[in-house]
Amino acid sequence: SLDADRADAVTGGLGKTYKRARKAMQEAWAAPTDTAMHDWRKRVKYHWYHVRLLREVNPEMMRPRADAADALGDLLGDHHDLAVLENRLDAAPDDFRGADLEAFRALLRQRKAALEEKAFTQGRVLLAERRKALVKRVKGYWKAWEKGKDAPERLLATG
Repeated sequence: SLDADRADAVTGGLGKTYKRARKAMQEAWAAPTDTAMHDWRKRVKYHWYHVRLLREVNPEMMRPRADAADALGDLLGDHHDLAVLENRLDAAPDDFRGADLEAFRALLRQRKAALEEKAFTQGRVLLAERRKALVKRVKGYWKAWEKGKDAPERLLATG
């Protein structure tokens, strides 16, 4: 059970994780290193967890948002997987050599760049809103949901 203003109790964390996801995207945009992209992924995943918790307050609006955050997290996860593979190749230069390897590395870098481009395109949409605007909107969903939960009883009571 939650205290007085339940909306504040649940949207505080949402606002915090969302703000951190926006900041991580800005940092990754400024310097798209493997570490920055991975940090962004973690922040997007935290935001996704919060949105999933709140999706039933307005399923038509929150489920697509959860799906978008999940898809962005998957893109960034694929990028991270390629970064790990690239690091493993770099860590064992005697084990991996030759022209085929260089061609593979070039393809790997191209794929990472394509994932970055797609992630930034999707991220700019998912994270376009300012934190306060998102929190205000979700609070509105929450309050409408709360009022709607006992609406039939209220209608019957008023005759």
